[in-house]
Amino acid sequence: MYIYNLEAEQKVLDAIITYGKNVLTDIIGTLKPIHFYDAKNAVIYEQMIEMYNDEQDIDMVLLIDNLKKTKRIHQAGGEYYIASLVSSSISAVPSLVNTYAAVIVEKYIHRELLKSFQTIIEQNLTDVGDIIDNIETKVIPLIESIKLGGYEISDAATAIKDLFHTITADSEDDKKIRSYLKALDNIIIRFRPQNYIIIAARPSVGKTALALSIMYNIAKHTNDKMLFFSFEMSKNEIIARLLSMITGIQVTNIIDNKLTIDDWKKINEATALIEKMNLFIIDDASLTVDDIYAIVGNLNKNKDLKLVVIDYIQLIPHKEIKKNREEKISEISRQLKRIAKKENIPIIALAQLNRDIEKRKDKRPMLSDLRESGSLEQDADIVMMMYKPDTIDEFDSDMPVVDGITQIIVAKNRNGSIGEANILFKKDNVLFTDYEPTNKFVVSHSYYERDDDDDVF
Repeated sequence: MYIYNLEAEQKVLDAIITYGKNVLTDIIGTLKPIHFYDAKNAVIYEQMIEMYNDEQDIDMVLLIDNLKKTKRIHQAGGEYYIASLVSSSISAVPSLVNTYAAVIVEKYIHRELLKSFQTIIEQNLTDVGDIIDNIETKVIPLIESIKLGGYEISDAATAIKDLFHTITADSEDDKKIRSYLKALDNIIIRFRPQNYIIIAARPSVGKTALALSIMYNIAKHTNDKMLFFSFEMSKNEIIARLLSMITGIQVTNIIDNKLTIDDWKKINEATALIEKMNLFIIDDASLTVDDIYAIVGNLNKNKDLKLVVIDYIQLIPHKEIKKNREEKISEISRQLKRIAKKENIPIIALAQLNRDIEKRKDKRPMLSDLRESGSLEQDADIVMMMYKPDTIDEFDSDMPVVDGITQIIVAKNRNGSIGEANILFKKDNVLFTDYEPTNKFVVSHSYYERDDDDDVF
């Protein structure tokens, strides 16, 4: 059996050059440059992806021009080789591109498996345990990564059906995808399919806590499938937070293993609940946005994935070293928006606010504070910014002075209202809940009783 198929590689490139970037849209989440056997083809395909991410059209003239600009024309085999890809009397059929891509990936798997087993053989291991350990470290991760990158072609509904479905009522399940924080839901109503939502804040204000609180709330009301990409925290830290939310035990006690017998009973019960949640957590900080696309597509092959959260967008790696930070974030943001639309799911991306906010007297965040890239504001359907005043002077006269209160500023809502929602942060359990006014308020951690005649917040 051959471990490569050069004709399949050339057919894919031929189809993209001949029919344009729309062909690339169907395979970009699955087929990567590393999958190509011929180095020339890998360089050409990588250049096509870069053009696609820059929202450029793709044809032979533009491709050659871009390869010259990036000084990779010789690595791509030169102009003659690129022209030869489309000179065949029988051009590639666009409908077969997914099939060709699957063949290329399959051959890549064969090559990598052979390499992995060859390495194990060359080590001349005699102990069965050592052989198994090597298989677990070299072969199984490869198989798992391929599973995550799997692609399945889905049936496409007609444009009329799509339009009718959008205009008429969404499914009851879709209506359940909301924050379950009353003040916030009064403004945004819910997270609609294809929505691209930004939650932005300065460090330590609670972006991750808010995202997890929303997912926890959804899990309490539904069994909907959700996916959480963590580029900052480990999976264990996230699970510890979920356990704290459910049990009421301080998260620091869970992490430091300072638990009583009663605490352990609660932990065991909470663990059983978490296991029943249809929640997937991925904490691989090396994943690119193409990897995210592949994983989302794989989990959504039955069209039952209801929410994706990414923590956070500025930490997603970008393969193009020469591009500046703003360009990288812009490209990643545009791709996340495409994923939300193509997979018909809401995607919540957490984002860091610009440091300049700390220099202002008024530290209330604005859309211009979105760090490094104005495209975040432009791409997003909803932008929510978190504001946690540190001093009494930072509170508005209309905003109650309560320790732990956080204001969610809905600064952009493409298809709805904007406004401000006050919610309460329970620090010990890293949980956001509804803010319920009481007859007590807190200033700098000191409690003051209010007179019954005073207005309630």
